[in-house]
Amino acid sequence: MRIITRKDVAEANDKRVKLLKEIEDLEQNREEVQAQLSEAQIQVQRLQAELTPVQLTQVQADVHKARKALYDLNNDIEKKKRLLNELPEDGDVNNTYIQKVQGYIPAAIVAAYVSIDQLIKSATNIPTTLVYTVVFVILLVLTPIYVWRGTTQKVKSKSCPQITVATISFILWVFALGGPFTTFSWYQSFYGGLALVFYTLLVPLFIQTD
Repeated sequence: MRIITRKDVAEANDKRVKLLKEIEDLEQNREEVQAQLSEAQIQVQRLQAELTPVQLTQVQADVHKARKALYDLNNDIEKKKRLLNELPEDGDVNNTYIQKVQGYIPAAIVAAYVSIDQLIKSATNIPTTLVYTVVFVILLVLTPIYVWRGTTQKVKSKSCPQITVATISFILWVFALGGPFTTFSWYQSFYGGLALVFYTLLVPLFIQTD
């Protein structure tokens, strides 16, 4: 078994930031394709009687193309997430569960928190607790919005479980990493790890996971 060194972890962190940015870009592209697909499907239903056979064939081809693009984007996102989960981290006790919970959170939110966390740790003479708290609250509010935007029009009415899971996941993910919770005298990383273990057992009971 190969021993993971500090250098490996540092390189993995750089790759992690890059992968998170790539996943964020892919998810934005997916939103655009989903919007195009929904528009094309509505156009087919609305104008089916008015279109000539040639025009109808072209529109249906556009719908098929959008579906294929959406399928490819989903595959690319899953591949990037698998690569992300395979990267070594500093400390192995809770990392598996941290990665599982992280998968329920929009990549844009994860990327934002990781980047800001690095900025906070490198800064001096700042109110660290206040900054962490403000960042945590803002990203917590944005999490359900990103999940809702990332769902197709047909399933927006059924996205409540995903929104709930993503929001709770963000809270527990930050709790396990520390963040603003480290200012509490009772806080220990043990509690975060314990919460993640039970949470990852409960989530599949409420939503379908891969």
